[in-house]
Amino acid sequence: MKRVFIIHGWDGYPEENWFPWLRQRLEEYGFEVQVPQLPDAENPRIEKWVPAVAKTVVRPDKQISSAIAWDVRPLSDTSKHYPQI
Repeated sequence: MKRVFIIHGWDGYPEENWFPWLRQRLEEYGFEVQVPQLPDAENPRIEKWVPAVAKTVVRPDKQISSAIAWDVRPLSDTSKHYPQI
């Protein structure tokens, strides 16, 4: 099963904005979707977020990030090209 990790941004949380909608749509297409809560989201620090994401995101098939969370993208294989969903 293909996995997708949706990573929230600054002051974010898993049930905000378009995350629940996207999670539902991706699950309808057979993806396993995780939307982890990152620590201290109202005062994010890369030294806390990278380990938290690395603990959850292990070899993702897709990674969708928002705002500051995009800084953790080297954790995924960015050499692959993925079609738009």
